Amino acid sequence: AYAPLDAEVELQSVECGNPRATDAAGGSRGEDDAKDLPSTVDVDDDAFDEDTREGEARRARTNDGERVFSATDALGAFVIARRVPILVASFFVVLAAGVAVAEGLSVAEKPPPLLRPDTNLQRVQHLLFDVFYTENWSTVRVAFGVSSVDRSAADPNDPTSFGLPVWDAAFDFSKESVQRGVLAACEVFTGARDTLRFTPSAGKEECAMQAFVRDVVGDERNGATNDVPWGADLPSALAAWSLGNGRAWRENLGWAGAEGASALTFLTADYFVDLHPVASTSGEIRSVFLAWEAATRDANEAMARAMREYEKGEDAVRKKNVPVVVQACDVWNRLGVEESIRHTAFVSPPVSSSAAAAIMFAATRSFRVTVAALATIAAAVVLMLAALVAAGWEFGVVEELCVTLLIGSSIDYCIHLAVAYAEAETEAAAIASSSALLDRRHEKMKLALGHVAPTITGAAVTTAVSCAMLLFCQVEVLVKIGATIVANTVVGYGLTLLLFSALVATYGE
Repeated sequence: AYAPLDAEVELQSVECGNPRATDAAGGSRGEDDAKDLPSTVDVDDDAFDEDTREGEARRARTNDGERVFSATDALGAFVIARRVPILVASFFVVLAAGVAVAEGLSVAEKPPPLLRPDTNLQRVQHLLFDVFYTENWSTVRVAFGVSSVDRSAADPNDPTSFGLPVWDAAFDFSKESVQRGVLAACEVFTGARDTLRFTPSAGKEECAMQAFVRDVVGDERNGATNDVPWGADLPSALAAWSLGNGRAWRENLGWAGAEGASALTFLTADYFVDLHPVASTSGEIRSVFLAWEAATRDANEAMARAMREYEKGEDAVRKKNVPVVVQACDVWNRLGVEESIRHTAFVSPPVSSSAAAAIMFAATRSFRVTVAALATIAAAVVLMLAALVAAGWEFGVVEELCVTLLIGSSIDYCIHLAVAYAEAETEAAAIASSSALLDRRHEKMKLALGHVAPTITGAAVTTAVSCAMLLFCQVEVLVKIGATIVANTVVGYGLTLLLFSALVATYGE
């Protein structure tokens, strides 16, 4: 393959006046002088004319292309020849996908099912939760005497580790003002029963203080509470009552030691609300949660007013001396988890994009190539969201987690092609028929595709095939994650070879 090159080198040497070559070619020197000729000839690149360099580089490129994969030349020629139609078509496709996402994407109101709908266990779960259970509720617990919870020593991996309560120093249940304040706060919750969505027949709808006062003054209260032993005698009377008529509220009284003989450290009240722990939508949970938050604020204000009205002596009731009323419910955790994941889904795209841009720029030292990669990633994310809408998926917890995977996996193929494009500068300069910038871009992209397109194809195939195994899982979450990765691999691979290549070939450096 290099015989013509040797002949050209010898001819160039003769024309340039090499004495050894001239004598040897003309036969003026003997064989001994011919033996003294060097076995190799050092030739400077400047000795070649433009046609010789171009021909040799094209022969080397042809041999390389045939040795790697012949289809890459056809791919490079296709992208270069049709780069403008590719860019125009990509723009309108992404625009249409963006419109579909804006109009069709809906937020999921229920947690994702654990198993597929066609799984027998899932049918059993459906029957248990939606058919046989006529009353489904959640428990909201209101607490007096607890200001907060110290979770510094709690194990986040242990579901039974809740932390330690921080007791409210202002909660002195031996004072009449605190007792009347607790009663006033409980009345607020009872008065807002419709807004708080109490479940009928689910359990008691009053706190221990309300039940105690009701039993002491009788069923016909008429607002009279003079018979209640307010003050220091009330804790012992409350303890005695909890052993008889108040047995249902006994567990809601937290004593520091013996019942009635020690201080009452805390008091709780359990209210049952019409919220299914699984089937209730996020919107329903949020509306009830906001109602309970408003009722808790009103209860704190009612306690402060009652304490100011019945406080005696010189100690004036100040804000810091008013006990705190708090409420909690397990179903509120769903809102916290969803808000956390949603926040992550909104924060991760700019963070991931910034990291991808920094890596791309460090690898290529090209601002234009970096922008082209970010545009390709954005197009991939939009198309994936459009595919989600077309598949009928709602944007829930699982889908929000999948979004965090899209940007990281979309940059993989782009960065390989971008690095190959940057490294092809020297070879492309030798191949280009002219020094025009546009021609050099074309040659660089053809070389880059010839070098890494087979590698990218192999990586995409192995990723898609391996993750496709998740589609056969029984766990619905794994099925969705597998489908997202497979679809994103296909979209990212296609956009890299077409859109990214066309962008770099047109606007690259």
